[in-house]
Amino acid sequence: MRLIDADKLERTDGLFTYKFTDDLDIMSCCAYRYEDIETAPTVEAIPVEWLETYIDEHWSDECYLDGVGRTLEKVIARWRTECEK
Repeated sequence: MRLIDADKLERTDGLFTYKFTDDLDIMSCCAYRYEDIETAPTVEAIPVEWLETYIDEHWSDECYLDGVGRTLEKVIARWRTECEK
C-alpha cells in the first residue's frame, strides 16, 4: 500500500468516455490522471487498520494493556470522529 496526499492532486473536470459494457457511455465528473496518482510522493503515515491489528496482537502485554493500547484506541476513535465532520 502506498499512502499519498490526495488533496495535493490536481483534478480535471469535464466529460469522460467510459466503456462499461460493449457500448461507450459519457459521464460528467471529475477525474485524476493515472500518471499523477502513480508518481505522487508518498507521505509518512500509519494506516488505521495496521494500528488496530497491532493493538489486537499485543493486547496481552501487561504494560501495553495499561496505557499504550488504550491511548491508541482513543486516538483512532478521535480521528474517526474528526473525519465524520
